[in-house]
Amino acid sequence: MNLSETFQVATIVEKLPPVWRDFKNQLKHKRKELKLEDLIVKLRIEEDKRKSEKRSKKNSYEAKANVIEDSKGKCLLPKAQSGRRPLKVTKVRSKKARIRASREMLHLQQRGI
Repeated sequence: MNLSETFQVATIVEKLPPVWRDFKNQLKHKRKELKLEDLIVKLRIEEDKRKSEKRSKKNSYEAKANVIEDSKGKCLLPKAQSGRRPLKVTKVRSKKARIRASREMLHLQQRGI
């Protein structure tokens, strides 16, 4: 019994895991019919992309620090002079913490500290 190539492609697309929902919808809404070989190529590309994203997410949780730099790229960690408090270099773990730290740095820059 021979199955048409279009049916085989549609079946493979439907069997993709739920995590791939966006990619599945993208394939479903293509106007041009995919050949089985083209589908395999697209699946490999998507899989490689997801693997690299997973690796980059894993590496993004390494210790990070917010540091103020001048226009030349030099690190500025001022000494406590004339009542100024030194800036802290802090580890940033969450998105909220990064936003809070960037707002604090902006506030300090506006005050001229």
